[in-house]
Amino acid sequence: MNNQCHDDFTCYPQTPAPTMEQQEEVEPFTAYQYEGTERDGGFVVECDDPTDYHSVANAIVRTRYSVSEELALQRHHQQDPEAYEEEFSAYCDHADRAVVLAKRWLRVVG
Repeated sequence: MNNQCHDDFTCYPQTPAPTMEQQEEVEPFTAYQYEGTERDGGFVVECDDPTDYHSVANAIVRTRYSVSEELALQRHHQQDPEAYEEEFSAYCDHADRAVVLAKRWLRVVG
């Protein structure tokens, strides 16, 4: 009997070994890599009111910045704007994208 087993996969009795045939050329496509803390790459964050875009936007911001990190960044930028301009700009961009995304998810116009 010919059993074909693959590392970390299921064994299939009497299955021929896979061959390395030339694959058809695949059209380019967009792919994503998720970097969240969950097994599937997503995030689980608290959201006080999932029907309010402010709460949803805040939850999105928390995927990258904790409250203490956000406050520290704001304090540092107030004390030395030039030294923290790049990091503060990245934070503001993330916060702005969070608002846009939250509004889109909740279908908020304006």
